[in-house]
Amino acid sequence: MTWLKKRWRYVVILAVVAAGIGIIVVSQLNANAEAGASVTYGDEGTQGSSTEAGAPGDGASVLPVGLDTGGLPMLLDLGSDSCAPCKMMVPELAALAEEYHGVLKVVVIDVYENQGLARSFQLRAIPTQLFLDAEGRELGRHIGFMSKDQMAAAWKDLGVDLDEAKADGDGSP
Repeated sequence: MTWLKKRWRYVVILAVVAAGIGIIVVSQLNANAEAGASVTYGDEGTQGSSTEAGAPGDGASVLPVGLDTGGLPMLLDLGSDSCAPCKMMVPELAALAEEYHGVLKVVVIDVYENQGLARSFQLRAIPTQLFLDAEGRELGRHIGFMSKDQMAAAWKDLGVDLDEAKADGDGSP
């Protein structure tokens, strides 16, 4: 009988520890949500906070209300400042935005600050890059880290030659 009492003690101790861990995880998620930020490379004033967007692949614009392509193809990076691959993407995205300024719009959105976007884009993991045409329709997506050169190559594979558009200088790929 005493061994049964000892087991119940272990069960109670484990339950208390699990509850404590759960509280810590939830508080960290809330802290990340409050600390997150959206960053736009290139043109300013294009950050959206609404979660209204079309379903991916339905031919309609997937952009939330308030986020505009400005008539340019857009790379929408959905990640977080608490994610290691997302942090590695920051200089790559900045370099891409600088090299293709006026030809491509690059927007970075923190999914913890904009949780509705993660749901509306049906994200499975972060970072996720959405490749959108000038009307905001999704051409493709990639999950995980991508270098600047890999992103430029992905655009070319999707039929958008950023180098040619940059050489033309008219900003319309």
